[in-house]
Amino acid sequence: MHALPETWRIVLTSLVGVITLAGIMTRPFRLNEAAIAVGGAGVLLLLGLVSPVEALRTLLNDWP
Repeated sequence: MHALPETWRIVLTSLVGVITLAGIMTRPFRLNEAAIAVGGAGVLLLLGLVSPVEALRTLLNDWP
């Protein structure tokens, strides 16, 4: 069971997604888009919004 209510999990996940997308589009400090995307994924993992198993499964399923 999660410590946060589902509504807050959705809000936080969406907020991280929007910030990550904005970072990819604007490339602050000339950061690489991949580095920004990995940072966003790391934030989701650190906040417990995505489990490591889910992240690994998604990575392996979507790898070209």
